[in-house]
Amino acid sequence: AWVLVNDAAGCYALDFLERRGIAIPDQLSIMAFDDVPEALHRGLTTYNFGQEATMATMFGYVTNLCPEALRKPIFETRGHVIPRRTTGRPRRF
Repeated sequence: AWVLVNDAAGCYALDFLERRGIAIPDQLSIMAFDDVPEALHRGLTTYNFGQEATMATMFGYVTNLCPEALRKPIFETRGHVIPRRTTGRPRRF
């Protein structure tokens, strides 16, 4: 499996491998990060960092709408994997 730094790199890798006849995901799985629209369009498995929750936390912090946030030096938000066509169990040869 290849895990790429972001969805743009994942899409480039997908193009590169498909041009070389590598069957995705039968021979190799690909996953990346960010969940951008191109990943959806291309069927790239991706990780969504929970941007909406992150932005809401940041907004609450900078506008002081979330006073308890001022006491926390680290903020956590949950993300999730979005499985699409580029990942799967490898085929046995």
